[in-house]
Amino acid sequence: MFFSNFILLEIRFPRILDSTDADEKKLMAMEQFYNSLNEIKPYLVFEIAVPEKGTEIGFFITIPKKLHNAMERQLSGFFPEAEIKAVNNFNIINNQGAISGAVLKLKHDGDSPLQTYKKLKTSAMGLITDAISLLKETGEGAAFQILIKPSGKNSLETNIRIMSSAETKEKADEILSNIENAFTQFEIPDFNFFYSFRPQGGALKKLFHNFSFRLFNKKEIVRFSAEELTGVFHWPIIKIETEKMRFLKAKAAPPPSISPLTGITLGKNHFRGQETIIKLGPLDRRRHIHVTGQSGAGKKQFLLNLIKQDINGGAGVGVIDSTGDLIKNILDFAPRTRRNDIVLFEPSSAKQSIEIGAENIIEKGKIFLANLSKNTVDKTSEIFWERVLVNKFLIAASEYLEKRERIMNRDFHLYMSDFHDSTADSVAKIISETAERRLNLNLVLANQNVFFDNIGTLVAFRSNHKDAAFLIKHFQSTFNEPDLVNIDENHAYVKMIINGNPTTPFNIEIED
Repeated sequence: MFFSNFILLEIRFPRILDSTDADEKKLMAMEQFYNSLNEIKPYLVFEIAVPEKGTEIGFFITIPKKLHNAMERQLSGFFPEAEIKAVNNFNIINNQGAISGAVLKLKHDGDSPLQTYKKLKTSAMGLITDAISLLKETGEGAAFQILIKPSGKNSLETNIRIMSSAETKEKADEILSNIENAFTQFEIPDFNFFYSFRPQGGALKKLFHNFSFRLFNKKEIVRFSAEELTGVFHWPIIKIETEKMRFLKAKAAPPPSISPLTGITLGKNHFRGQETIIKLGPLDRRRHIHVTGQSGAGKKQFLLNLIKQDINGGAGVGVIDSTGDLIKNILDFAPRTRRNDIVLFEPSSAKQSIEIGAENIIEKGKIFLANLSKNTVDKTSEIFWERVLVNKFLIAASEYLEKRERIMNRDFHLYMSDFHDSTADSVAKIISETAERRLNLNLVLANQNVFFDNIGTLVAFRSNHKDAAFLIKHFQSTFNEPDLVNIDENHAYVKMIINGNPTTPFNIEIED
């Protein structure tokens, strides 16, 4: 019943590299966030966890599904730098091993105060994450869980649990002790402090059940003010030196306020809990697309996604592929209805003619696939064929335009994957002539080292430091060089045009 009514969110923040005088102000935002929860029912669950397989430390919040959108907006309001994403449940348990668990409670009930973040010398979060960062990659897991239920003005009821798992009971107990030690800093004269209760046998099984299903237990209630609770649990919004934490590697930004409803889909923008499908309109596409980034960052998958849309939509498509990988994938997914449109060009074949019929390919909207991989041609021949094919399509597009009125002149989409730097002049000529003469020969260029300034849409996947230093001029109004270097695989930054006007840069995620 719990999982049908609640949703688990992972929340990630940019890594804070330095402690500053603003740390207390940042933690005050967490205190204010807790104070804003007075209408939340039934409760929220905050967790820090390392799964049994893996070593990365994640921060999570579980919320009622009915409050999903409202809570994401609330979190984003207090923590605009955070990335919030729904995720599957994590598992900390070694099924062939042992578990250990504890409930944290305060030594003194009543009005005895707990020292707050304003006076503590060390962040409890840093000590907890340090303790669980030492776990083995497989076979060991741990989590710190705190359930929070508003209970009136300036009061929050909580359950605080620690669970650990390892190959042996002794090791699970050791992990648990390391996490418990994070709370010894609250043992200050004249202040309240924590003690840990470790159930055994059936009581441990019940604790594990409540932990797994995130169930609130009235017998475990500990009451805090928002200020006290901030010292017990806060997001990693101040410097935490622990390694292996799952920080937000690169920033996100909102999509354009007005996005095309038709055209080719580039990807999805996720920002503050909102998902927006990003499309590039047909007219703006005539200003071309340039895709840049390191190998393995997502360029190939992005091209395949676009090519698949073009082919399934009946468009004319040309692909000049220096590796042959794109061609293989296209031949695998091309629908039967378009098989007869495919023109396969392989220079290594003895039967291959230099005449490809480019004008006919453009006019009939065929699918031209040129495999220039090093398995079929040497590098010199590859460069030669790149230039020849580019020029053939430029000439064919010009002749086709002269034969037909522009209103009847169908678009043709020419993809070039990892073309050589020496082909850049020929590509630049197409960019120039298509702009002047409106040839409707739309380029999609993928290259790591060559950049064009007069491209309508720039899609930047993860870059090296050298390329990021050059690319930043296109994105610096929103992002910085570390963002370009650290963005995740299959994520990219985009600067595009909409109705001919440039947009503010934003991020996308592509389908894998």
